[in-house]
Amino acid sequence: MTWIDSLAIASDRHLYATANQVNRQPLFHEGKDLRRKPYLLVRLPIDAGPVRLAWPLRPASHGRLAAPGAHPALQRRPRPGH
Repeated sequence: MTWIDSLAIASDRHLYATANQVNRQPLFHEGKDLRRKPYLLVRLPIDAGPVRLAWPLRPASHGRLAAPGAHPALQRRPRPGH
C-alpha cells in the first residue's frame, strides 16, 4: 500500500505531494529493501499560494488557534454587548 504522506503549497501556486513506500522498507521484509525508484512526486496547479503563519499562536474562538494577523474568521471577536 502506497499513500500520500506529505503535502506542501509552494509559491509557484502548485500543490506538491509525495507518496511513501513504508510497507516496502527492510523492517517489514526480513532486511530486504523493496522500495522502487522513481519515487512518486505529484504536482498539481491550484489557485492559492503558501500560507505563512505568525508565532506565537494564541487561542481563538471555538478552541482553535490563530496567529496574530490571521484571517478574520479565525480571530476571537467580542460578543455583542460585552
